[in-house]
Amino acid sequence: QMKRPMSPHLTIYKPQLTSMLSITHRATGAALTGGMYLFAMHALVVPAFGWDFTMAINMIKGWELPWAVIVSAKWLLAWPVAYHTLNGFRHMAWDLGYGFNIS
Repeated sequence: QMKRPMSPHLTIYKPQLTSMLSITHRATGAALTGGMYLFAMHALVVPAFGWDFTMAINMIKGWELPWAVIVSAKWLLAWPVAYHTLNGFRHMAWDLGYGFNIS
C-alpha cells in the first residue's frame, strides 16, 4: 500500500447553508419514503389479523397521552412533510434561475 496522504475533502470545507438545506432535504425525503413504506405495509398486513385503522386509532386514544406528547408527535410527523415540500419549491425556483442576482 502506498503511503500517500489522505485527501482532506470534507474536513476542510465550512458547511454552507445550501449544503445543509440539501442534506436535510434528502434526509426528510428518505424518512418520508420509509414512513410511507411502513404505512403501506401496515395497511396491507394488519387487516389479515382482523385489525383496521379505526382500531389502531382507538388503541392510541386509550393510552390517554398528555397533550404535550400528542402535539409533539403531530409536529414530528408534519415537519418533514412541510420542510420537504417547501424546500422542493425553493429548489425548483433555483433550477429555473429565480433567486440569483447576476452582478
